[in-house]
Amino acid sequence: MKILHTADLHLGKMLNSYSLIDDQEYIIKKIEDIIINENVDTVIVAGDIFDRAITTQEALDLFCDFLEFIYKNNKTLIAILGNHDGNRITFTNNILKHNNIYIVNEPKKIKIDNVSFSCIPYHNIHEFREYYNEDFKTIDEAYLYAASDLGISSGYYNIMVAHDYFTHNMERLIESDSEIKNMIGGLEYLDVSMFKEYDYTALGHMHNAQKVGLDNIRYSGSILKYSFSEANHDKSVVIIDSTTNTFSLVPLIPKRDLVDIKGTLNELINPEFYKNYNYKNDYFRAILPTVEVDAYQALKSIYPNLMEIKIEDETDDRIIERKIVKEKNYLELFSMFYEEITKEKITNEESLIIKDYLDGGAK
Repeated sequence: MKILHTADLHLGKMLNSYSLIDDQEYIIKKIEDIIINENVDTVIVAGDIFDRAITTQEALDLFCDFLEFIYKNNKTLIAILGNHDGNRITFTNNILKHNNIYIVNEPKKIKIDNVSFSCIPYHNIHEFREYYNEDFKTIDEAYLYAASDLGISSGYYNIMVAHDYFTHNMERLIESDSEIKNMIGGLEYLDVSMFKEYDYTALGHMHNAQKVGLDNIRYSGSILKYSFSEANHDKSVVIIDSTTNTFSLVPLIPKRDLVDIKGTLNELINPEFYKNYNYKNDYFRAILPTVEVDAYQALKSIYPNLMEIKIEDETDDRIIERKIVKEKNYLELFSMFYEEITKEKITNEESLIIKDYLDGGAK
């Protein structure tokens, strides 16, 4: 069997007030071409089908068109829910599964021919406790239980599909600003070694395509660049061949790229500079050394899809505050907020109450 692994479609995504639905439709068509050209049998979407739990009609229509493509071409789709998705999209599951389309909202094993797919959609700890009727102390414990419960199927090629922040030996992964990390009572990272017995592990949540410890444990990455922190990412899908136990990456080339340009205003509006870019088509962020009057109008006249202007040497206190916020976990941030409002430090008892709440899956 040939399997395509992708994730983090984020259909309906807005970036700096720009709708990316046209770009998403273009790249979905490219993925459909890859499915046909590579003779793919089964498609995995490892979470975050949509960008919001209650999504736009355009995003729903685009996903429905993709489902129609899967059905008409006699392919199989296995899509798990990510932290951006809502359960509403599973209401047609009983009908779809008869057409080889599985939208998975709870831990489940799906066997197709000689391949066994163990699926663990995104859940917070309360949802895991409710589903298994077990009093898990940590989210790591809950995932271990789910992986053990699904287990390895003897005689099958075993694939794990999951959506969360997994790491190997606590090593930091390549991150981007558009991801929401699962920070649970201060625990950011889940140990991916729980999946080491699987032939391949298809992960979603991290937007950069990367392996996690082993070559066969991978984030496929998002289908498009969803923040300027991803400007240097190379987007792709993974093709797995269960017969030969091999995989390869197939690049995804977008309709419009996300590009950083840097220099003075005079440099950026010089034809000798912008002739080197696809300046009428791509999305741009301009990085200027200082604030310049009328910079937006001057740049917009050349780069019609200018999304953002950033000042390189900005040292405003708000920039420092944002850096502090990014480095704190949710309990620390709440404690800072509490002290700012009440002018008193939070007590240990109050911290435990807040921590218990955050253990339920703060995002």
